[in-house]
Amino acid sequence: MKKKHTLLIANKQNKLKTIYQILQKNHIPIIKMNQTHSNNIQIIMTAPKKRITTVLNTDGLITNQKNIAIAVKFADCMPIIIQAHGYLCLLHSGRKGTQKKIITKALSQLKNLTQKDNDFQIWIGPHICNLCYEINPKTNETYDMLSQAIIQIKSELDISRNTLSINTECTKKSVNYYSYRGNNYTKKRNFFICYQQ
Repeated sequence: MKKKHTLLIANKQNKLKTIYQILQKNHIPIIKMNQTHSNNIQIIMTAPKKRITTVLNTDGLITNQKNIAIAVKFADCMPIIIQAHGYLCLLHSGRKGTQKKIITKALSQLKNLTQKDNDFQIWIGPHICNLCYEINPKTNETYDMLSQAIIQIKSELDISRNTLSINTECTKKSVNYYSYRGNNYTKKRNFFICYQQ
């Protein structure tokens, strides 16, 4: 991705409290989501008045504001970052959100906002791989979020005119990231916090 943003990662090695302290020191407000596995996306066009703001019932944030941090939490779901011509988008795309086509919806909104369909930078972060994501123990059926995400991206964008980067690290197998399925249904979460400079 082009270096127009700062990405801060909270996981097993990096504590969320430390990241919040860094942002507060630099007077950067944070907008986070009350994630509900929906395809709801909130567009942020003005700076928040509070130091920390929570947007209810949403799994995607889009902003064109600089020095405003947007945050997504995840354990096995896909965190997705999209940069597009002055806009920054952060998505929480698990199985339900992916099936509800949150990625398609976000890309469509970004194309409308930017009036462009090229030079998008898309980064798919660590998530549970299809081999570890069993959704039916009786039939051993698994779900491949990554393949479905790529299908949605290709339905909206010509990959040859845009940039797609994928982190294939499986959260269930990883020693770096918390995993809902790999860590005994832990309530702990990883965070990606991103802002434009």
